Amino acid sequence: MAGLVNSHHSTVRLKINLRHLCANFQTIVATAKPSTVAAVVKANAYGLGLLPVARALAAAGCRDFFVASMSEALLLREHVAEAAIFVLEGAGDDPEEALAHRLTPVLNSVDEWRVWRDRAPTLPWCVQVDTGIGRAGIDEAQWFAQPSFVQQIAQHPHVWLLSQWACADDPAHPMNDAQWHSFQRFHQSVPNARTSLANSAGLNLAPARWGSMVRPGLALYGGQPSAVAQDWIRPVVSVEARVLQVKTFARAHPIGYGATDRVAAGTTVATLGLGYADGFPRERIERGHVLFNGHRYPLVGRVSMDLMTVVINRDDQPVPEVGQWMTVLGESNGESISLEQIAAWSNRSSHSILTGWSALVERVYD
Repeated sequence: MAGLVNSHHSTVRLKINLRHLCANFQTIVATAKPSTVAAVVKANAYGLGLLPVARALAAAGCRDFFVASMSEALLLREHVAEAAIFVLEGAGDDPEEALAHRLTPVLNSVDEWRVWRDRAPTLPWCVQVDTGIGRAGIDEAQWFAQPSFVQQIAQHPHVWLLSQWACADDPAHPMNDAQWHSFQRFHQSVPNARTSLANSAGLNLAPARWGSMVRPGLALYGGQPSAVAQDWIRPVVSVEARVLQVKTFARAHPIGYGATDRVAAGTTVATLGLGYADGFPRERIERGHVLFNGHRYPLVGRVSMDLMTVVINRDDQPVPEVGQWMTVLGESNGESISLEQIAAWSNRSSHSILTGWSALVERVYD
């Protein structure tokens, strides 16, 4: 029985393939023409690292970025000097700072628009309209109740009209038609506005419903935005965990907190240095597994804060050694584990799996 690893090295590493990231971007650019493509890099570029991701995309030709907050925008501006940066949550409490750093706040209310209009009468206005998702944005009742507001929007030479699909991952959902008709009413009142509707899932809809600018997020980072897999999307992220201990039990033995699983006498298990604090979901609705040299090793017992356990359950499977790496997400000798599989095991979304890896997990860029 091997002892625990005593090493200063990380026990978890998240590997990001920047070449695949840029290939996904360039495929979307080619597909979306004549629409432009803005990369959504909010939430620390979906957990992969805002600055390395943004630099790679800028080098690949990306000239428009979306972030959530002013803090993200200010950090990004230091490294992409010439790009347009749209801030989804608006300018916050300091529109002067947005002006100073040439940021474009997304204006989510009439009051926000008034503040920006007074400070930036000649700069672009990006107005978010709520076509039915019920989150941020100006709904139809608010919009059409103020004719002078609509008139000023219509007369401005540089207006973006932005909305968000709620159900584009299901192209047959009736919500898509309802939102499209709502957006058409908005757009007819400001016919010269450029438009932005399609996120990654929105690219599953008819091209007429994409808008002048598409803004993919999940698909850029290798996630599948709908149940029908798109074979052009290249995987970007893989996660590996180091083997800390390998042991064979002389008798039947419980595994993990709560003793929810037991293994038979003679079973060999490996303990990996990864847990829910690193971002792997503790919930397991279905049985998950990890990979090693193209073989599958089922998880056994509950996932702990910084440990998880897998079982070597076949004689033909290689037994990993302490210090070796097992694949938690990604490819191993022809076998693979996708974001969508981990999401299904834990009854989560692939977005939450992708963005949920701890900032303390080592990131390795290729």
